[in-house]
Amino acid sequence: GAGMIIQVMSPPSWEIAPEADGGCKIMMQPVSADAAGFGNADPSVPPDPNFIGPPSLIWGDADVLCSIDATQRTLTATVLASEREITANRDYQLTIFVKNP
Repeated sequence: GAGMIIQVMSPPSWEIAPEADGGCKIMMQPVSADAAGFGNADPSVPPDPNFIGPPSLIWGDADVLCSIDATQRTLTATVLASEREITANRDYQLTIFVKNP
């Protein structure tokens, strides 16, 4: 729900790509690794990415606040929407925009 946080650090010499307002963009969506549901997924095997999920699965600007630290290497994504939950033992697909050296 609202207030949950994910932090991502870019590799050395890479930077999180800032927007004109100094913030950043992130797209998040839960990913299930098997048809029966995420509870039956093998935790040692990453799920396939989901590039064709319905738009209702994608968490965007209205759902997640994206900010960057002064080094531009650490992204903090704060969930804004109370109906969006980060659940333990569930895989999430994050799309983050970076500057690659």
